[in-house]
Amino acid sequence: MALRRRILVGQYDSWGGPALAGAWAVHALGGLGFRPLVAWLLRGYAAPWPHLAGRTPQR
Repeated sequence: MALRRRILVGQYDSWGGPALAGAWAVHALGGLGFRPLVAWLLRGYAAPWPHLAGRTPQR
C-alpha cells in the first residue's frame, strides 16, 4: 500500500526537499527577523491617525 502511494504521489520523481526540522528552522528565523520590521511598519502606520482624527495621542 505504501508503494502504491509513492507511485501515485510521485515521490520517485521528487528531489527529496528539506528535512522537516530544517524547514521549521528556516521559517522560524525568517519570522523572527520579520517581526521587528512589521512592528516598525505598524507603528509608522498608526502614528498619523490620532492627528487625522483631531485627537492628541495618549501615551
